Amino acid sequence: MKKECTIHAQRKIAEDTCEVVLCPVEGDFPFQAGQYVQVNLPEMRHADPKGASRVFSLVSSPCNVREFAVAFRATGSGFKKTLMELPRGSTVLVEGPSGFFTLPEDDAPVVWIAGGIGITPCLSMLRYLQDCAPAKEKKRNTLLVYANRDHAHAAYWDELKEREAADAHFSLKARFGGMDYETLAAAQREAGAAAWWYVVGPPGMVALAQQALQQLGVDARRVLTEEFSGYA
Repeated sequence: MKKECTIHAQRKIAEDTCEVVLCPVEGDFPFQAGQYVQVNLPEMRHADPKGASRVFSLVSSPCNVREFAVAFRATGSGFKKTLMELPRGSTVLVEGPSGFFTLPEDDAPVVWIAGGIGITPCLSMLRYLQDCAPAKEKKRNTLLVYANRDHAHAAYWDELKEREAADAHFSLKARFGGMDYETLAAAQREAGAAAWWYVVGPPGMVALAQQALQQLGVDARRVLTEEFSGYA
């Protein structure tokens, strides 16, 4: 699906990290929590060898089909500089939604392992579960292990802490300086054998987490991964 959307808001949400809110020009934009879109710009204010489009995971909840948000590292690329400089109300073309990095159909616990801006699909799912999911889904136990280089780069950190305080079914674990085996082992003990694991972030972190989960005896069929292989 291709849909014209307007830029509703742009803001910095953490060190080197930005968020853009988009609204469809006509109709709604339904999606599932955890999916992604491709954003195409009609004009470029800065040269970019990778062109005028990028793929972003949706960070907003599908509760509101009249607007949605994407977030990304501010790398200084021509595309991202243009996207942040375009006036509010400017029109862009959005393709999607796409992707299967979405919540499981059963009610088993979910563990999100997010590295850096990999938080986006995880927060989309968390927002859905807490804000507008059916009552049965709201009781799903969830655990987020969130790895960042430091606190300043942890996007949405204050919101995550507030959501943890308000929801007995959600637990937040921070890991600053990189993921490690001990952190994942502790998460595995807390979540139990029936949990689903969602691992998303830089390729190196995803590979490390997969290896650790294999060593911990986690069923590979219950591990979903998504690599954010470049932040251009």
